[in-house]
Amino acid sequence: MQKILIVDDLEQNLLILKRILKDIDVEIVKAISGYEALDILNASPDFDLILSDVQMPGFTGFEMVQKINENEILKQIPVIFITAIFDKAEFIQQGFSLGAYDYILKPFEKEVLINKVKLYLSLEKEKKKNKKHEQELLVINRSLNVLNECNNAVIYSENKSELLQLFCNILTEQAGYPFAWIGSFDNKDNSEIEILAFSSKENIVIDKKNSIINCPLKAAYDYPDNFNYCCTVENCIIKSKFPDLDYSSICSFQFKFSKINNYLLVIHSNNRLLSSENAEIPTWNKEDNSNISRNEIDSEKELLNSFAKNLKMGLSTIYEKENRKKFQQALKKEKEELSITLSSITDGVISASAEGEILLFNSSACQILDIDELNMKEKTIYNLFRIIDKGSYQPFDPIDFLNEKDESIEPHISIITQKGNSKIITLAASLIPNTLETAASLVLVFHDITEKIKNQNMLALSQKMESVGQLAAGIAHEINTPMQFLGDNTEFLKDATESILKYYDQINERMNDLEQNGDYNDFIKLIKTSQIDLDIDFLTEEIKNAINSNLHGIERVTKIVAAMKNFAHPSSKNKVLSNINQGIDVTATISKNEWKYVSKLELNLDPNLPLIYCVIEEINQVILNMIINSAHSIADKIQSNDENLGLITIETNSIDQFINIIISDSGKGIPEANLNRIFDPFFTTKEVGKGTGQGLAIAHDIIVNKHKGEISVESQLGIGTKFIIKLPIE
Repeated sequence: MQKILIVDDLEQNLLILKRILKDIDVEIVKAISGYEALDILNASPDFDLILSDVQMPGFTGFEMVQKINENEILKQIPVIFITAIFDKAEFIQQGFSLGAYDYILKPFEKEVLINKVKLYLSLEKEKKKNKKHEQELLVINRSLNVLNECNNAVIYSENKSELLQLFCNILTEQAGYPFAWIGSFDNKDNSEIEILAFSSKENIVIDKKNSIINCPLKAAYDYPDNFNYCCTVENCIIKSKFPDLDYSSICSFQFKFSKINNYLLVIHSNNRLLSSENAEIPTWNKEDNSNISRNEIDSEKELLNSFAKNLKMGLSTIYEKENRKKFQQALKKEKEELSITLSSITDGVISASAEGEILLFNSSACQILDIDELNMKEKTIYNLFRIIDKGSYQPFDPIDFLNEKDESIEPHISIITQKGNSKIITLAASLIPNTLETAASLVLVFHDITEKIKNQNMLALSQKMESVGQLAAGIAHEINTPMQFLGDNTEFLKDATESILKYYDQINERMNDLEQNGDYNDFIKLIKTSQIDLDIDFLTEEIKNAINSNLHGIERVTKIVAAMKNFAHPSSKNKVLSNINQGIDVTATISKNEWKYVSKLELNLDPNLPLIYCVIEEINQVILNMIINSAHSIADKIQSNDENLGLITIETNSIDQFINIIISDSGKGIPEANLNRIFDPFFTTKEVGKGTGQGLAIAHDIIVNKHKGEISVESQLGIGTKFIIKLPIE
């Protein structure tokens, strides 16, 4: 049975959580403090989930989790924070940064908590199941790691000495042998062996000057594949370094490959073959193999057999690299001047044949495409990267790219690099024809603008957060007013209900008396007296008014909340068919507290306005910036001239293939000298602390660059300002 630890300093909360989780088949343990929880966990760490409050006296939930993370066993237990106080974004972020799996704010839905608990318990159960499988995979991974490192050694070694040393290192670092060395000997007399490479987990030094040793071999098992399994290595110089070593556990292999048949591999099994994760592998040596199956011995032999094949391939590769290096050096002289020029260019440059073979490239191209130079040479122009097109990954075809019409080419192209990273680049392609006017080769020039776009997006987000923060207090005020009279009316309805119930209790009591003595006059008199004393006529009339007032207040709050939700709801940043009128109405509602004290706001929205493809969240941000700017301009004018409320009007219509949004105000206007600068980043005429100069710059970027629209301004000092926004319908 799985176990859950619930931590809360209030016993009532512990009982509530236990009651909610009663239908889940788990063992629940309670702790009333972080200290008690740590004591329970240290005594019995086999919990599957921790539900913890954050605010607890003396030792908070955050501090408790920090202590849990110091224990390698306990830190694996998933933690869910449940709190009603620490609900701010910074606290939620802090909880997740400590490693919490979830962060639930009170009040919460019972079913939500139950489902999340079931989910994490299920995940924990699956994790423990997978851990067992992982142990079984360690043996397989050891072999894969050895062979993978062998491949890497073959790829990256530049000479024979480096290759042999890397292969020795693999035997100690990946295969887990205490020491290993590779030697060579003369086939005519194998008593003298030259140590070519050596690796050891112990601090052993081989004297390079005296690398020739007398080391006769005694063959024990002759496998028919690629090597002889020899038994003891006698008179080995290594023996003096390990005086207490059981030399029956030293195994040596004489490779039988034609190119390396005079190479000798010597390893020490230490009676236990270990993987790099210290997972135990069965004992394998000549003297003690009573608990070892033949399959296990053959598996180890197969690993070393593959090791030998890779060594053979590596030596052949070294010879090929040496020949290739000579050719590359000759070619390097011919391309030296061009290489220096290309290396100084920050743009990526690639030249390729018409068939796609890469002929020339610079380091910037490798850096942008996340590929090293060696792999770049093995690629073709068609598999260098993929283009992200409407959520799918499409292979890049430069010929198709060149055949696209200019007006249909996007200025920014999103790609997936060789390492799977998403980047945004600008790309230009050119054909280089030969004398027959055919495409002999092509050149690609591209530039990474990912950081630039990211900074622009962060700037836009910062502007939006600034606007939302600016509106927050006003929205709270707008909601607080109806909530106030909702509370007053509810209190009145409570008192009125008590009076009416009292009135009907008196009537019922006298009706019982009336059934006994039949005195109707007293009964009627009582009804009239009670009506007057309890003011029943007034209550019945005011109850209707109170209910209507409450419904009106609820409608106001609902409209404000819905407007804020629509404005702040995160979008996919993809263009979809959107209702511009609805976006303007929502934005005007949430910004009411910004303009209602200085102006009126009139909406003249065309009811037949067509839907357009756009990112409505970004268009709403533009409208919000315009409304706030207009409100500030009107406020400055009213303050200086002691005028009455100003006026902001927003009008929409459609002409030809565009819709128009016209935003006018009766503010102080913009000086003619500034009209050409208002869309420049960081330009502002407001006092320090009142504006960043980014609002109109971001608006211009959203309308012109992202939506292919137009934005213009007309203004007269002392009269007002008009912004005209044009957005394409298609």
